[in-house]
Amino acid sequence: MSNSGVTVAHRLSTIEDADRILVFKNGKIICSDTHQNLLNSCNEYRKLAKM
Repeated sequence: MSNSGVTVAHRLSTIEDADRILVFKNGKIICSDTHQNLLNSCNEYRKLAKM
């Protein structure tokens, strides 16, 4: 059995190794995937990563 939990973070370095990252905008999930996949497919996440 694996550990599970939720982490809310303002720094991407805190969540880069998470199994699944949810990206919210205006209270809605707009992207959900791993760090690397989000960098490739989610403009909002990519913008955050560049900050």
